[in-house]
Amino acid sequence: MNLIKHIFVTLAVVSVAVALGGTWLTYRSLPKVAGTISLVGASSPIEITRDEYGIPYVSASNEGDAYFALGYVHAQDRLFQMDFMRRLGAGRLAEVLGSQALDSDRFMRTLGLYRHAESNFQVLSPETQNVLERYADGVNAWLKNRRQPFSPEFQILQYEPDAWAPADSLVWQKLMGLSLAGNWRDELLRTQLLQALPADRVAQLWPGLQPGSPTTLAEIENARLTGLTQDLVNAIDKFAPPTLASNIWVLDGQHTERGKPLLASDPHLGYQSPLVWYLARLQWPGEIRVGATTPGFPFTVIGHNGHVAWGMTTTHADLQDIFIERITVDGRYQTPTGPQEFIARTERIDVRFSDPIFLTVRSTRHGPVVSDLSAFAVPQINGEIDSKTVLSLSSTLLQDDDTTASAVFDVGRSKTVDGVKNALSQFEGPQQNFMYADIQGGIGFSAAAYVPIRANGDGTVPVPGWSGEYDWIGRVPYEELPHSLRPESGRLMNANNRPVPNEYPYLIAATFPAGYRAERIDQRLDQLPPAKATAADMQSIQLDSVSTMVSDLLPLILSITTPNSERARSVTELLRSWDGSMDRHRPEPLLFLSWLSFIKEAALKDELGAAYRTYGGLRPVLIRQILTTWKEWCNDISTETIETCATITSSALDASLVWLFSRSETNGDDLTKWRWGDFHRAQFSHPLFNFIPGLASLSRVEIESDGSDHTVNRGGYRSARGRQPFINTHGAGLRSVFDLADLDQSSFIIAVGQSGHFLSPHYDDLLHQWRDGETLRLPAISDVTASSVLRLEPLANPAN
Repeated sequence: MNLIKHIFVTLAVVSVAVALGGTWLTYRSLPKVAGTISLVGASSPIEITRDEYGIPYVSASNEGDAYFALGYVHAQDRLFQMDFMRRLGAGRLAEVLGSQALDSDRFMRTLGLYRHAESNFQVLSPETQNVLERYADGVNAWLKNRRQPFSPEFQILQYEPDAWAPADSLVWQKLMGLSLAGNWRDELLRTQLLQALPADRVAQLWPGLQPGSPTTLAEIENARLTGLTQDLVNAIDKFAPPTLASNIWVLDGQHTERGKPLLASDPHLGYQSPLVWYLARLQWPGEIRVGATTPGFPFTVIGHNGHVAWGMTTTHADLQDIFIERITVDGRYQTPTGPQEFIARTERIDVRFSDPIFLTVRSTRHGPVVSDLSAFAVPQINGEIDSKTVLSLSSTLLQDDDTTASAVFDVGRSKTVDGVKNALSQFEGPQQNFMYADIQGGIGFSAAAYVPIRANGDGTVPVPGWSGEYDWIGRVPYEELPHSLRPESGRLMNANNRPVPNEYPYLIAATFPAGYRAERIDQRLDQLPPAKATAADMQSIQLDSVSTMVSDLLPLILSITTPNSERARSVTELLRSWDGSMDRHRPEPLLFLSWLSFIKEAALKDELGAAYRTYGGLRPVLIRQILTTWKEWCNDISTETIETCATITSSALDASLVWLFSRSETNGDDLTKWRWGDFHRAQFSHPLFNFIPGLASLSRVEIESDGSDHTVNRGGYRSARGRQPFINTHGAGLRSVFDLADLDQSSFIIAVGQSGHFLSPHYDDLLHQWRDGETLRLPAISDVTASSVLRLEPLANPAN
């Protein structure tokens, strides 16, 4: 990311100031968290108690004031994060970062996320609108009444944030939708691969995908198509990278020691500092909301209300399609009823240190023309119309009647599992596997969302848009989406595995992630003594770092590998006795995952070519298929020699050891003393400071970590090599366990800390507790040991 290179001189000056101890820039910008403040907006006194970790406990006399206070404390602790989020979603980063942010702004303006967020506010229930407005009032009250400088990010970039509006909150849902629904990336990647490989070989790259999916590649020149799809994939990876994972399970009282449900939820997202999560407890007469909020959004996303608890994983539903639109000679696009004019709008993008840019955004009946984002799209180069085709995007995210915020609000007001299920009928997306439980003992599951019904096709590749043959012709009725209420088994679980059986009548998605985490959770739950499960058991499972991927794949690899050296033989013997635990203190995770990455490269890189890097991931299910069934992948087509799978596993082990020993400054010469944790460090980087000399090291938080991509204790990494091999960048930044026998005993932990201010004591004070499996309670305010109390009083005479 190079968004701020043009202001490095300013940043360097500021870095020197910080290094010399510029207290005005740093400590004076920390928020006031104790005392009394009189302000406009509060209808009655509000008390905000903070515990030793800076977690706020809000006590208000009514719902509106409670959400007002939440907006206030979010702004105190995370205002830059909130402002950066809304600017990203609105396509307004260039206003403060300059021309280096133009590509991001073009991307977001083309999708029109903020425009849709503004429209969505109009269709929400009046109660939901009121909460959004009261939350915005709280944010703006802090902006108007602060007595200290803004946090260092604003001072470095030398701007002040605008007032907060309800649409600023709703655009968060749109950004989350982009990161949790990455099918259009796979559609584009498959299209690129189909330029070089037969359809059946491309289908093999996504095990479970059926060959023969339709596409109309002849409609676009091959050279242009390859460049166009690669440009779009690069844009998605840069501005909306998919981050899709999570675990959730719930047991009813027949399985638990206390006779009431236990619900465990740990969503997996990309790591950053600060995280997306912020813990809070709100209370007003007759109501509480306890759990994980996200700054900028007023509702408790994962939590409880004293009656029900709820959490979620992402479904990996296919809610996006790319349509190939055929252009007529007069510049219109073809439809089943004849040519139509593009809907066009002009977006003005203000650019710091430069003149504004005017962007023409075109849309078809399917959605925005995303191919205009590519350098290979003629209209973006010289304003002329491409005489053949463009690509448009249909996405459930880009709807003007999205009522998801009302669903989340109503979930928080529900008193039973039946009420939660009813509330989720308003949930439009992205599709989530909600699980929930109530204090009466009920448990439930709903995969709620707007899921399109396609006239034809399986959503795996771009399809013709002119014929109507592949159009969306409806949506799956809510009651026919996957649901389970009070199941006889008393147990529900999902870890992004397929949520429905193969005979389910509607298409959720053509492929789903590997089921390794789900398999391990099932194993651990099966091992629990009957009717004896405890909250501590749930926490233990969340921290489990044994990979069933290892037990599935390693014996196969060892069986066909002939070590070529004594060193290689010692590795195979070490791995043969390994239980698959991704323990940060052990060498085996490093040895095996490095070896597996070289096996994948040997099998695929020669045939995927330039697309190999984009294809990404470890792909263990594919590797198993290659080593057992699709063995033709093992032959390197760039050589005259015929390689077997045994050849490449043996040579990959040699190559892996050469690479590992080349890093002797980290590993040393004794491989039995190598440590996974030396490489697999959970890294949390600040979105701005990470690119500023002097501040990067002060603001970046790292810690050795267990786990890997396929363990319950998720520890995903971007690359097995490169500048930071195996660095842990994706996992459970939040863990929660809800005990319906006494919801005040529920446990929570977030990584890093509550504050976004890098000099706050709460910037990273939860890091070790998070890594080591410690948890916090968010009890009734009367049971909290207060570290500070802030009282917000209504201004007696606002006119003065």
